[in-house]
Amino acid sequence: MRIKNLEIKNFKCLGPDSLGLDFSENILVLIGENNVGKSAVLKALTYYFSGTKTIPIECFYNKQTDIDHAIVVCIEFDGLSAKDKEHQAISPYVSKKDTKNETWTLKKIYYHGDDGKGKCDYVCIVNGEEKRNPGGLPQNCDDLFTDDKMQKIIVEAVKDVNEVTEGTNKSTFGQVFNLVIKDAIEGTDAYKRLMAALADYQALFRGKFSLQEIKNTEDLINQRLARIMRATGKIDTDPPKADKILPTPKLLTNDGRDVDVEPSEQGHGLQRTIIFTLLELLAETASPIDKEVGPKNLLLIEEPEIYMHPQMERKIADTLYEIAASGKAQVICTTHSPIFIRIAEKHKAIARFIRKSDNSLEVKQKDDIFFGADKEDKRKQLQMITNFDPTVNEIFFAKRVVLVEGDTEIAVFRESAEVLKYFETEQNKPQKRDTTFVNCRGKGLILLFQEVMNHFEIEYIVIHDKDNENLDKGTNGKILGLLGNDETRRMVFDTNIESVISIGGGPKEKAIKALEQIRTLNSNNTLETKLGKFVKFAYNLI
Repeated sequence: MRIKNLEIKNFKCLGPDSLGLDFSENILVLIGENNVGKSAVLKALTYYFSGTKTIPIECFYNKQTDIDHAIVVCIEFDGLSAKDKEHQAISPYVSKKDTKNETWTLKKIYYHGDDGKGKCDYVCIVNGEEKRNPGGLPQNCDDLFTDDKMQKIIVEAVKDVNEVTEGTNKSTFGQVFNLVIKDAIEGTDAYKRLMAALADYQALFRGKFSLQEIKNTEDLINQRLARIMRATGKIDTDPPKADKILPTPKLLTNDGRDVDVEPSEQGHGLQRTIIFTLLELLAETASPIDKEVGPKNLLLIEEPEIYMHPQMERKIADTLYEIAASGKAQVICTTHSPIFIRIAEKHKAIARFIRKSDNSLEVKQKDDIFFGADKEDKRKQLQMITNFDPTVNEIFFAKRVVLVEGDTEIAVFRESAEVLKYFETEQNKPQKRDTTFVNCRGKGLILLFQEVMNHFEIEYIVIHDKDNENLDKGTNGKILGLLGNDETRRMVFDTNIESVISIGGGPKEKAIKALEQIRTLNSNNTLETKLGKFVKFAYNLI
């Protein structure tokens, strides 16, 4: 089975209004400014699947721990296997819309009692009806989330590589070693000879092979015991455990030097890559697609882009999407990088966290971003654009977004603002870095970006050419309509930017000619007259 959707409330900065997330894509990419609750989602899930009944006071919203302000984590699972439905925690509590749509929903309610001790109520929801704390439910439910049934793999923003690469049973590498290599080692002649030797060692304490010295020592002990009470003693030994005497495996790395070195001696980028590599292998190995009982493995990653070169970011992003698509694990990651967004094909995986002016939290996640008979054509167009220019996804992270027709406008606005010295005042300096221009590759495709931004409720403005068309007709009118008929959110060149700054030429040389013309207009003291209002509008300058 897998997580279909989840709800969280009153956990850390996630307040009393339930935060709901759709997990049907098997991957969630949580985006938003710092301190809006993205990492809190990962932490809440960690507690939910750990089986703990106690959550520390600092994790409660406003540190209010009574039952009226309880932390609530509710998860609906679908894709139940036949063995899942036979499990004692699930069997009586399956919700059925039809035979193909069966789900199991478990809510955990965490609070502190009057005695100050942490408590957790378990609630199964069956066809909308709550079944609270039925007998045996907590133990039976948590049995589903043990490591042998479900791996919960967590990569924190800052994680010590040694925690992952050392060979202990609890480390990631240790788990991978046990799952992938251990059986093969135990089948070798060398291992069998070692186990036979250990059995011979144990025989020294018992039976006809026992050492005379052991028997003599036992006799001495028993003689002295007999002086005091009728009792005897025996010297024995527990069977030696192989993992206590076998050499502990460890992972070393080689980056071209003459010696192998510990991962901790490498750069942060390689350390982080090793962590992802081992976790990916663990997720794929420990969770076969057709496993009989328990949820899919869960991979929780904070900011996978940390320490990574852009090319490596792309490889990691591809890997995470591939893991989710394989069906072997579900993935949730938080990120501030546009590289991890797949807006055209995986828009439902994007959850945008917004902290509003009243400090309430809102999450934007959309079933679809395009509608109408041509929605698939729009999707393909957007995918082509983002494949060619991944920086387009910066719209999800920008404070101010300006949609323009092409590169010429971007070059003109940036150069004009510089030569006119608009950013030299303290008030205007932040606007330079906070403004993101989007090259929509033509006026017709501005509409495409408007639909995306409207669905995710991202604020933006538009600057485009009039092109001998009435402002309320044709494409001009459609742009205005998607702006909510708010003319304050757009400016229009009459007829186009080329005519305003008096340049010609084909698309390839247009931007270069425009930059040359900006300098000419500035030297003639006409630049501000022609473009000043457009530049100030674009950057929201005073």
